[in-house]
Amino acid sequence: MTRIILYITLLFVSFSYAVVLEIHPSKEINATDMESELWIGKVYKERGIKPTKKAAKKYIQENRVLANRYLKEYKVPKNLLIETELEIDEILARKYIENTQKRLTLGEDVLKSYYIAHQSEFVRPETVVYYPIQFDDFKTAYNFYSLHKDDSRFLDDYIRENGVKRYNVPKDRIYIAIKEMFKDVRPKTLLPPTFLGDKFVLFYVKDLLPKKELDYKEVKEKIKNRLFKKEFASRRKKLLEAAKGE
Repeated sequence: MTRIILYITLLFVSFSYAVVLEIHPSKEINATDMESELWIGKVYKERGIKPTKKAAKKYIQENRVLANRYLKEYKVPKNLLIETELEIDEILARKYIENTQKRLTLGEDVLKSYYIAHQSEFVRPETVVYYPIQFDDFKTAYNFYSLHKDDSRFLDDYIRENGVKRYNVPKDRIYIAIKEMFKDVRPKTLLPPTFLGDKFVLFYVKDLLPKKELDYKEVKEKIKNRLFKKEFASRRKKLLEAAKGE
């Protein structure tokens, strides 16, 4: 279990508390039955699956090995101070693997080869760019629609001045309840009010982006992240083997 030392200093002048947390490498790597049960419960709650107690113990212990290595080489991120001990071990283990991955050099030849081999995957589907303008009642929504449905200049100013959120949604993934409304829609179109959730919504369709094959520069970082993700499991295994050999 990661050692967490908590120092609380009472400052009598200001009646406030100064809290300092220090996270040290674990001396005890083995997981207890209670820790395994806690982890099994967490995984079931988050992912709907129940790992075996043996698998949970193995995972916790491996995280501690990698977390210890992280603590020997790097500073502890401040945002860990509010996490539970098991979560800290998992986060530090993941960060340690990610940090070692950053040392890898993925050359242009590797990235471009992957792009060429998987080019059919890097396509932007036909996409609708819209802004949902919301109202509490139908009368206000319909009056707005009647007054401004043909005034795209006003609508452009309205969404900018009111901070209306923009959505880029592939046409085939639009929510089924409103999908028909977008079937033959054109750019700069304000759709009539529809009731969604507890609001009356006018969808201002700002633009339609055609299907497009993305070029290498547009997807270079995505390819890099994908390759790192593919390599993550094997890197974890290699780092654990290296730790055992020390």
